[in-house]
Amino acid sequence: MRFVLELLFLGFTLAGAETLHGILRNAVVAPRLGTKKAKQVSLISGTLILFAICYFWIPSLGIDSVGGLLAVGLFLAIFMGLFDVVLGRYLMKLRWKMVLRDFDLRQGNYLLVGLLILSGIPLMVMKLRA
Repeated sequence: MRFVLELLFLGFTLAGAETLHGILRNAVVAPRLGTKKAKQVSLISGTLILFAICYFWIPSLGIDSVGGLLAVGLFLAIFMGLFDVVLGRYLMKLRWKMVLRDFDLRQGNYLLVGLLILSGIPLMVMKLRA
C-alpha cells in the first residue's frame, strides 16, 4: 500500500510540475518565441524537469529490475496522459476535440513524445545512478 501511495504522490508531483511548466510556457515563452517554437523548447525543458524529479525520487521506490522500472515509467506516462485529459476536459471545460489535440503530433503538439520519453525515465535514472 505504501508503494502505491508513493507512486501516486510521485505522479501528482510530476503533474503539478508539468502544469506549472505549461503555464509558464504559455505566459512567458510562447509570446516571445511563438507557440510552435515554445512547444519544441518545452519538450526539452519539461523532460529535464521530470528527469530531475525522478532522479531524486525513483531510487526511494526500491525497484531494481528493468521490468519494474519500465512498469513504473508506463504507469507515470498513463497517469500524466490521464491527468492532462482530466485537467483539460473537466477543469478547463475544453471540448474533447481541443483536449485530444494535445496528443496530435500533426498539430505540432509533443505530449505523446513527452509521455514516451517519461515511460523510460525511471530506467534511465537508475542506469545513470548505477
